[in-house]
Amino acid sequence: MTLRDLLEKGEGQLYLVNTNSPTTVTEIDCVMSTQSDFEERYPMYRHWFCGWGYNRFNNYEYIIGRKSRAKRGVHYDGTPRFVNICGSSFFLHPCQNDLDKTKYEFYNAIVFLSKEDACDYVINKVKKRKQELNAIITKINKFKFNVADGD
Repeated sequence: MTLRDLLEKGEGQLYLVNTNSPTTVTEIDCVMSTQSDFEERYPMYRHWFCGWGYNRFNNYEYIIGRKSRAKRGVHYDGTPRFVNICGSSFFLHPCQNDLDKTKYEFYNAIVFLSKEDACDYVINKVKKRKQELNAIITKINKFKFNVADGD
């Protein structure tokens, strides 16, 4: 599945992995559409893209928003509430070049469209970190016994 497929569906699931400490995979319910469709469909969020100077100079083509899973996850007019995708971004803004990709990288995170790809990424990173830690432990043990033999 690519971002283009998600755009055609309109809604779907993404899997978020933090690149600084990849130890968990977070499942995200999301909505993806073009900027103009998003502004028409979700008027409560129009201020994010026009007005208030947020998007005065950047004209984003596509928008991905994370739907809230709260009990009251809708506004009074029935539109869903959107929450932060990660600590540093409220919405994602892929461009035309990103539509054929199966993952989208931003800030300190990667969003995967496949659960298997996200889990494989985390597993590989954890295995690599484990090997690095084992090498450090081995070095320290060698140093410890070399010092002990010299006494």
